[in-house]
Amino acid sequence: VIMLSLFTLCGLFFLFISLCCATPISSCFKIIEPGSYYLTQTIIPQDNTEPCIIITVDNVLLDGMGFSINYTGPPPLSPPSLPGLQEAYFMAGIATDNIIRNIIIQNIAVYNYDVGVYIYQSRDVMVSHVNISGMHAHCTITHCMGMYVFSSTNVTIMNVEISAYGRSSLPAPSSSLLYNQTVVLGMFLKNVVQLRVVSCFIHNIIGRKGVTSQSLLSRHGGSAGGIECHGISEGLFLDIYLNTIQGGPPGTCQDGECEAESTPGFTYGVAFLDHSVQNICDQIDMYSMRTDFYPTAGIKTVTGCSLDQGSLYDYRTIVPFTHASH
Repeated sequence: VIMLSLFTLCGLFFLFISLCCATPISSCFKIIEPGSYYLTQTIIPQDNTEPCIIITVDNVLLDGMGFSINYTGPPPLSPPSLPGLQEAYFMAGIATDNIIRNIIIQNIAVYNYDVGVYIYQSRDVMVSHVNISGMHAHCTITHCMGMYVFSSTNVTIMNVEISAYGRSSLPAPSSSLLYNQTVVLGMFLKNVVQLRVVSCFIHNIIGRKGVTSQSLLSRHGGSAGGIECHGISEGLFLDIYLNTIQGGPPGTCQDGECEAESTPGFTYGVAFLDHSVQNICDQIDMYSMRTDFYPTAGIKTVTGCSLDQGSLYDYRTIVPFTHASH
């Protein structure tokens, strides 16, 4: 019923905006008027001081038409420190701004941003047929993630593929590319009511390697996760495939004499934390989630997600989960 009502809403919205003239976009753009917008070419930004596309008003359809936003500029300066990971806004490819509703983002790829799509304080949002990769490129915040959704209501994420490294062969985890103790995630979802994550593929999420340092914290490997949920209620997680998610290996001491052993980063497929309730998980398929070296968990739920074990396919043993302190 929820899905049907959502699609009815989306259908009426499409009908409404189709009556208006669609606006072509060929470069980074701030959307300040309701309506339909579409990309006419791949956008290659050189400046990463704010999102390439910013949506600031209600009733917007953004259609990438199969084109991409591909950041190729230098590593950005560190963003301002804001509560609740709000600094992620400044490092996103596409972002919502203000308290807005009725937003559709579809048929687009976002490459080489710390955060691919940023949704904040929005209502009635659909993100569909979106490809996000390259979050590893030059992360300058504590969490690099394909999607960040925070304090929003009635959000659908459907047919989305997220990868930190794309489909190319994986490089060795690096100490130099990522901020110290960065957590690399497919999705970070926080304080969302009525959330649907359906038919998504999250893969090649590799944590940062610990650095060679006297600091024990710096030597720990960075954590990596498929989906991390905080305070999610009335959520549906259906048909999600997770492949090759690994926490980073530890670093070493500068002089080789450490008072305490450094540890690899944690690896987790789906984590429900901080009072996530009334969620349903079904057909979650995890593969290549564990080696002997990486501490790993499949699904961690703290009164968070009821699992249909008949439909939960896990190729590896789910072991007890200890959430990293980050």
